[in-house]
Amino acid sequence: MTLLTGIVAQILHIVLIGAAAPTLIGVHRWMQARLAGRVGPPLLQPWRDLIRLHTKQTVVAEGASGMSGAAPAVCAAATAIGACLVPSFALGMIFAPFADLLVIGGLLALARCSAALAAMDAGAALGGMGASRSLLLACVAEPALLLVLFVLALSAGTLNVDLIAAMRIETGTRWDIVLPIGLAATLLIALAGTMPHEELTLEFSGTDLALIEAPDALRLLVWFNMIGAMFLPFGMAPAGDGPTAWAAGLVCWLGRTLVLAAALALLNAVVGRIRLVRAAQVLCVAVLLGLLAATFLIAETGTA
Repeated sequence: MTLLTGIVAQILHIVLIGAAAPTLIGVHRWMQARLAGRVGPPLLQPWRDLIRLHTKQTVVAEGASGMSGAAPAVCAAATAIGACLVPSFALGMIFAPFADLLVIGGLLALARCSAALAAMDAGAALGGMGASRSLLLACVAEPALLLVLFVLALSAGTLNVDLIAAMRIETGTRWDIVLPIGLAATLLIALAGTMPHEELTLEFSGTDLALIEAPDALRLLVWFNMIGAMFLPFGMAPAGDGPTAWAAGLVCWLGRTLVLAAALALLNAVVGRIRLVRAAQVLCVAVLLGLLAATFLIAETGTA
């Protein structure tokens, strides 16, 4: 029965993230508009945009190679696989053994690199500038993410997101100084990792543009689910539980996602548009916080 519940939970998770990702972008934009005193777009506007793009013809630059045609599909597939691995409302899904943080981080990096290579493939100046900025931020974000992963691996004894969430549920609300610092570093990495790069999408149109924009929505949801699973897994249904626990986990997941979306919208309203220099500074702070968390963890391990 555990195998059957794991398969059913995984199918429900895939359907949930597929429906929630574009809607989350609409909710986030609506919150930003309301905080700025504007009415804001409809909540389902991202769905309308994706449908409209699928009905348009795809145009490729004359000097582009096969990379421009394959990159959108690679970007969408890598992000979708990463989103399927991160748990949302329940633990013990059928893909739980593969939910390794290094695998998920590698899939997100693959999606980002494929989009950047396709933007440079056409040879346009704006596309190359956007790709260089995206990869420059990745050079700072990857060390910060690796430091956070190092801290989580030492504190939990594993890099599996499912096992980390299960351990957090078992330990309850007991937090030491390492976890808040790691959470702050992860939030800063997520803030810089989800910032839009409009220059990367200038060389795409039609279905290819939809395959580039859809992973942006999925990436935001992946970060929210990772933060919830690693640091705030309250209400998640344990492995093997049935529909009753799933319903409670779904309610808690919805509340946690809305709170994180509201916090991100408030931060964007206060800070404003994050430029390249500001994003690099944010990631440098995340690296320092990761080093601080690792130092505290090693100190606690040595004195234990």
